[in-house]
Amino acid sequence: MLQFFKIRTLNYFKVDTKDYSISVNGDTAHMKVTHIVTAKVYGISGSWTMSGENTYKKRGGIWVRIK
Repeated sequence: MLQFFKIRTLNYFKVDTKDYSISVNGDTAHMKVTHIVTAKVYGISGSWTMSGENTYKKRGGIWVRIK
Protein backbone atom coordinates (compact mmCIF):
# COMPACT_ATOMS: atom_id res chain seq x y z
CA MET A 1 0.00 0.00 0.00
CA LEU A 2 2.85 2.41 0.78
CA GLN A 3 4.14 1.98 -2.79
CA PHE A 4 0.77 3.28 -4.08
CA PHE A 5 1.31 6.63 -2.34
CA LYS A 6 4.95 6.93 -3.38
CA ILE A 7 4.17 6.86 -7.11
CA ARG A 8 1.16 9.20 -7.01
CA THR A 9 1.22 12.98 -7.33
CA LEU A 10 -0.86 15.97 -6.39
CA ASN A 11 -2.15 17.99 -9.35
CA TYR A 12 -4.02 21.19 -8.60
CA PHE A 13 -6.09 22.48 -11.52
CA LYS A 14 -8.19 25.32 -10.16
CA VAL A 15 -8.78 27.35 -6.99
CA ASP A 16 -11.97 29.40 -6.67
CA THR A 17 -12.73 31.73 -3.79
CA LYS A 18 -16.11 30.73 -2.41
CA ASP A 19 -16.38 33.24 0.42
CA TYR A 20 -14.25 35.71 2.36
CA SER A 21 -14.56 38.32 5.07
CA ILE A 22 -12.17 40.97 6.33
CA SER A 23 -12.63 42.93 9.54
CA VAL A 24 -10.39 45.82 10.51
CA ASN A 25 -10.02 47.24 14.01
CA GLY A 26 -7.41 49.99 14.13
CA ASP A 27 -4.07 48.54 13.04
CA THR A 28 -5.27 44.92 13.19
CA ALA A 29 -7.13 43.06 10.45
CA HIS A 30 -8.61 39.57 10.52
CA MET A 31 -9.33 37.66 7.31
CA LYS A 32 -11.35 34.46 6.82
CA VAL A 33 -11.46 32.76 3.42
CA THR A 34 -12.99 29.61 1.93
CA HIS A 35 -11.69 28.17 -1.33
CA ILE A 36 -12.90 25.33 -3.55
CA VAL A 37 -9.88 23.43 -4.86
CA THR A 38 -10.25 21.23 -7.95
CA ALA A 39 -7.46 18.67 -8.03
CA LYS A 40 -6.33 15.15 -8.70
CA VAL A 41 -4.93 13.76 -5.46
CA TYR A 42 -3.21 10.35 -5.57
CA GLY A 43 -5.20 9.50 -8.70
CA ILE A 44 -8.59 10.64 -7.35
CA SER A 45 -10.18 13.68 -9.02
CA GLY A 46 -12.55 15.95 -7.16
CA SER A 47 -13.24 19.26 -5.49
CA TRP A 48 -12.42 20.01 -1.88
CA THR A 49 -13.32 22.91 0.40
CA MET A 50 -10.39 24.55 2.18
CA SER A 51 -10.79 27.28 4.78
CA GLY A 52 -8.27 29.51 6.49
CA GLU A 53 -7.89 32.47 8.81
CA ASN A 54 -5.11 35.05 9.11
CA THR A 55 -4.43 38.05 11.31
CA TYR A 56 -2.50 41.10 10.07
CA LYS A 57 -0.93 44.12 11.80
CA LYS A 58 -0.18 47.40 10.09
CA ARG A 59 3.49 48.23 10.60
CA GLY A 60 5.04 51.24 8.93
CA GLY A 61 2.03 51.55 6.64
CA ILE A 62 2.31 47.93 5.43
CA TRP A 63 -0.01 45.04 6.44
CA VAL A 64 2.09 42.19 7.85
CA ARG A 65 0.73 38.72 8.57
CA ILE A 66 1.27 37.87 12.22
CA LYS A 67 -0.86 34.76 12.67
